[in-house]
Amino acid sequence: MMTTGLALKWTWRIPHFMHAATKTAFGIVADSNRSKNPAMTDLLWRVVKTVYQTQHVEVMGTLFSELCSLLTDDDVNARQLLNFRIHRFLGLARVVRRIVLLWDPLLTWYEARIARARRDNGVPPAAFPLTQDKMDLIQILSLLEPIATVCKIGQYESENQCNVLLGLFKLRISVLDNTAPLKDCRSTKTDRRFFRPEKLSNLASTTRSLLQKAFHRVFFRRSTERDVMNTCSYAFEIQLLLSPNFKNPDGALKKVIQRTNLQAVASQQVADRHYTQVRRKVIDGVRTIMKAVDTQPTSLGIVAPPPDVVFAEDIMKLFSETADEVVPSPAETHNSMHTQRVDEELDRWLTTPTSLRAIRPGEVEPVLSYWKRQQEQGNSQLLPLVARVLFSMPSSSAQIERDFGTAGRMVTPERSSLEPYNVDMAMYLNCNRSYVDITQYP
Repeated sequence: MMTTGLALKWTWRIPHFMHAATKTAFGIVADSNRSKNPAMTDLLWRVVKTVYQTQHVEVMGTLFSELCSLLTDDDVNARQLLNFRIHRFLGLARVVRRIVLLWDPLLTWYEARIARARRDNGVPPAAFPLTQDKMDLIQILSLLEPIATVCKIGQYESENQCNVLLGLFKLRISVLDNTAPLKDCRSTKTDRRFFRPEKLSNLASTTRSLLQKAFHRVFFRRSTERDVMNTCSYAFEIQLLLSPNFKNPDGALKKVIQRTNLQAVASQQVADRHYTQVRRKVIDGVRTIMKAVDTQPTSLGIVAPPPDVVFAEDIMKLFSETADEVVPSPAETHNSMHTQRVDEELDRWLTTPTSLRAIRPGEVEPVLSYWKRQQEQGNSQLLPLVARVLFSMPSSSAQIERDFGTAGRMVTPERSSLEPYNVDMAMYLNCNRSYVDITQYP
């Protein structure tokens, strides 16, 4: 509707398509009959029921918070569960994490609730709704936390935006690969844990498969479908090409494209051909921007003044056409030298080893700081300007969200609502291109 019906020239950024993909795979819908993952939808309703009961059963007083103080580790400060809102999948990760963290207090609280009802000769309340779901919740959280982490990085709008694409690549070869082990959310640096694919529950396996299909549909098909390749700008891949540490297109980009194609039941020859096409589009994209930002006049060198005419007039007439054919026009010479300067700088960038400076242990300088230093030192003229253009495009469209009146909320149902005021705003933005910040669009 946005791109065809209203002819709007934008695509929703990374947090938005990640929300759409995750919402579908995790069955986050109001009507379970419309869910692609009914078992997960039922689990979510049990989660909501558990949160509601612990927060609204007044006869139990503050017992749950006191149990949390007694039955959890000293470094755990959580004293209550968190509410789950259906339009925020990041909230789902926090809700599930809190339930797993407070599992023992929850079991004790429900047992105390049943025991009190029996002492009062009342009807015992329902047991803990999630009694049989602990391992499912742990495995679901193991799927959800890496996605939530990448989404948060995409909302930072920092100078190192290429980390967002690298995060998506990491998701593709780990969480979204059904044949790869799944890292346990309880894993630590000293105690690394993984779930083998065959050890995952039916719910976790189904959800993982749905995640792979959903993410492929909203993002990774740019590596497998030729019609998408022909229209995709590959802006994020171009940003990655300007990262000193990850500029080699034969590294992460090649690995992800080939694996995506092979898992889409393509042959190795097709995977190589698709990688070659994407690589060419990425490099051509950088070259095109370099030509656009190169506004300095090209010096044609010192041209000697023409000699005095000392030949006979008939000889000059005889060879004048030949001379015109041999000597190129000034415009052609300018374009040739212009292209040569662009190619030389790009080739030098791709072949020279580079890396970001370490500011402090575990932290490196921003990409734009690197390019500013290169420009000041005279090592590069055009690529720093290209970096300024590319990294002005955020991975999150927070400004568009605010224009649609959803201030402060990055992912809401209103973003896709076709209410009259949203349609009016979309038409206004489409008809007033000078008002709209062009860096919000691909």
